[in-house]
Amino acid sequence: MAMLRRLHLEALTRETLEADFSAFTKAAWPIIEGNKRLDWNWHLDAMGEYLLALRRREIKRLVINIPFRCMKSTTCTVVFPAWVWTTDPSHQFLTLSHRDDLATRDSVKSRNIIRSEFFQDLWGHLVVPAEDTNRSDRYANKAGGYRLAMGFSAGGTGEGGDTVVIDDAHDAEKAQSDVERLHDLDRYDQRWSTRLNDPATGAILIVMQRLHQKDLSGHVLNDANEHWENLVLPMEYEGPRYVSVVGPRGADPRKKIGELLWPSRFTPDVVKAHKARLGEYGASGQLQQRPAPAGGGVLKKVWWRKWPEGKPLPTCEFVMQSYDTAYEEREMDNLSYSARTTWGIWWDEQTGLHRVLLLEAWRDRIDYVDLRRMAKKDYQEWKPDLVLIEKKASGNSLIQDMRRAGIPVHPYSPDKSKLARAYAAQPMLESGFVYYPDRKWAEALIDDVAMFPKGESSDWTDTMTQALLWYHRRFILRLEDEEGLESDVRGNHSTAKRPPAYG
Repeated sequence: MAMLRRLHLEALTRETLEADFSAFTKAAWPIIEGNKRLDWNWHLDAMGEYLLALRRREIKRLVINIPFRCMKSTTCTVVFPAWVWTTDPSHQFLTLSHRDDLATRDSVKSRNIIRSEFFQDLWGHLVVPAEDTNRSDRYANKAGGYRLAMGFSAGGTGEGGDTVVIDDAHDAEKAQSDVERLHDLDRYDQRWSTRLNDPATGAILIVMQRLHQKDLSGHVLNDANEHWENLVLPMEYEGPRYVSVVGPRGADPRKKIGELLWPSRFTPDVVKAHKARLGEYGASGQLQQRPAPAGGGVLKKVWWRKWPEGKPLPTCEFVMQSYDTAYEEREMDNLSYSARTTWGIWWDEQTGLHRVLLLEAWRDRIDYVDLRRMAKKDYQEWKPDLVLIEKKASGNSLIQDMRRAGIPVHPYSPDKSKLARAYAAQPMLESGFVYYPDRKWAEALIDDVAMFPKGESSDWTDTMTQALLWYHRRFILRLEDEEGLESDVRGNHSTAKRPPAYG
């Protein structure tokens, strides 16, 4: 075996190994994993193609989203830094992981490659280890290159690199906590994003599985101030989700929907078992690199019914607006979203049931003064029979101000969690009670709601669930009067109205 490997390496020129990441990885594999068999797959070539472009600075910001146990750390955190030193021994790396021990583990593996006979025979004249800086988490060479490895929550003051590699910034379980996840995002914004030695020429590589719409991947990919390339490698093929810009080996060769990423390692039975253990959301994020299942999670896209284009809006018995307001300004550093949806309820003669139509949706970051002004203006435009406002944060102030203006406001005090409310509203959506207009703003809302509870925010979802739950109580179950509103709610056809046309 050793002789065969030596003959194989002799057949590869130094120039080939320097230019071909895949060839270098295969040559270095026995140093990392000993006699363990390397089951090569096309996705490793794809990652190598993107890493070559990053090394050449053809791209400077790269996110790779890939399932667990697919050699992401071996490829990006172990082999890549050693490979870069074959042509640029002065290159300085800062490598991060969500745990110190994982960052150190991969740093040691990379150092083992550099100190190996294979590497020193070919590049020992360039990469001479600096013995006075030789720790598992911090080592250097005499050409000026170094590697620093630390946990994502480490201090890092004064530390930096020509390339910053972030391998799994989030712990998979802790990422489900808004507090923990937002702490990680703040750490990236305030610390690690500023650690490039030269901001103009430095590069940042993030490699991870998707855990939430607002995880680090989503955070940077939605940043309008920077352009990030995104290599997406789902376990099961869903159609093209990215366009290769770095060469033919960077493309996904799969054509058949459902085709597996690495079938020799992740067989259909293995993938099925992972899906069962992870659940719908976990499998969507960690396997498919989507924070929510295709078609949505709790409140699925396919359950909405599109109102026929060109058909007049129904004559509504009742129109209501539903608000979810931001926190008071003094309680936050940045303005959170306030959101509103407007709904029309009408009697469907064909089914003998009430139906509900989304008429309008709004969401923005505005202060309370502007929110109050906008709410009063839009009440005059829509003339809703009722305005639902959750009794929290700035909603308390809005309730009082709108009541003083003679606007019929119903304070909403939920007795369930956001997720419990979504599940309670689920049957109405699934049963085809809810319609939407063929408009881009409506599709944006449906996409946003489908991401819940893994989306960036729950504002629109909250306005929808409180409206639908109120609708369910008043129009389907026809419960007893609450706060004297039943006579207003039921209405009659003599007071029925057609809402304004939506834009």
